Amino acid sequence: MLGPTWEDDVQAALDGLDVAALEASTTEEPPPSPRSEQRRKQREAFHRHSQRTRTELAFLTDKVSELKEKLELLHAKRAAVAEEPAKWELLAKAERKRRQDAMDQNDELRASLHQQVDFAHSLVRIVSKRPRSLYPSSYTATERTLTLPMEPCARMAAYHAITDSEIAKLDAAYAQAGLTNPTSEFQKNEARFEGDALIVDTIALVYLDCAFDVAVQAGWDVIRGASRLKPVLGEYVHLADIDADMSYFSSLHRPLKAQRRLLVKRYHSPHCVSYVARSIAVDDVFPLDPELAVMDEVAWAQLIEDPATGAVTLKYCQKVHPPLSSFKDAEGPVTMHLMLLFQKITKSYERAIRDQIAGIIASSAPPSG
Repeated sequence: MLGPTWEDDVQAALDGLDVAALEASTTEEPPPSPRSEQRRKQREAFHRHSQRTRTELAFLTDKVSELKEKLELLHAKRAAVAEEPAKWELLAKAERKRRQDAMDQNDELRASLHQQVDFAHSLVRIVSKRPRSLYPSSYTATERTLTLPMEPCARMAAYHAITDSEIAKLDAAYAQAGLTNPTSEFQKNEARFEGDALIVDTIALVYLDCAFDVAVQAGWDVIRGASRLKPVLGEYVHLADIDADMSYFSSLHRPLKAQRRLLVKRYHSPHCVSYVARSIAVDDVFPLDPELAVMDEVAWAQLIEDPATGAVTLKYCQKVHPPLSSFKDAEGPVTMHLMLLFQKITKSYERAIRDQIAGIIASSAPPSG
């Protein structure tokens, strides 16, 4: 028997809200007492919460329907392009290439829409089961261990302790993300509840058509914020190069009113280079702006070379606590803003590393003529 679908999650959540709202609205007013005002405020807060949950679920339901309609249209267009192969075989080479390009673009668009549908489904599960996880929270569980002190020796020790602690979690993170033994390229976002907060995972497996050393340099440029295209939009500032394999930078995302402080390090082994990036919660030398939200995130990346063929594979996994406080005054459902934000992030890392690879190859090519 099939398990419950995302539509079942939506309906169950709405049914639960309706019953609770009915019970709350039909309860007789309590007699005047010192607690009357408190009870009134509790009922009003409950109704606001119920309405907010309905709004989030309604948006996600409409969004999934919209995305599925687009998928059906793209599927029909692809079928139309492919239905007369004999005819296409008679066309000129340029026409055949144009046809293949159209089909590739269609496939890419369909994959992107599938990713958005899956992300919307994961948000439905969150809103249905833990709607309060969309509220801003004072998430401070990691501040004690993600602090860079002012004293130089203690600061240097913290650099290494933070990154070494996170790289030790790479295998477990990849197993959870489905990156241990993947068989084909994929990218996805998934929302889930961990601890007391909402987490969004961004996961990707990508094959890169370049030499391993080029990919290693491009990967390092991207993860330390030194690439031409940035994996996350923002204003980047280089803060420190701790050594040849460790760097520290900040970025500011003005539309979100959010700041990032990332400590990044790479680790070398035969035919594999691993990278880790961890956000910093407190910095005694470069204090964070108390008026801005702080991006709490960790990311792992690996570039792996097949020793037999030289083929290069990129594995990437990022876990983010979204800056929900940035959305508290924004118009529209929180889930709408989350989908817009992570739709941009989904392919940004791949675009950045491919662009950096192209730049490295172009700069090393001998001059023409």
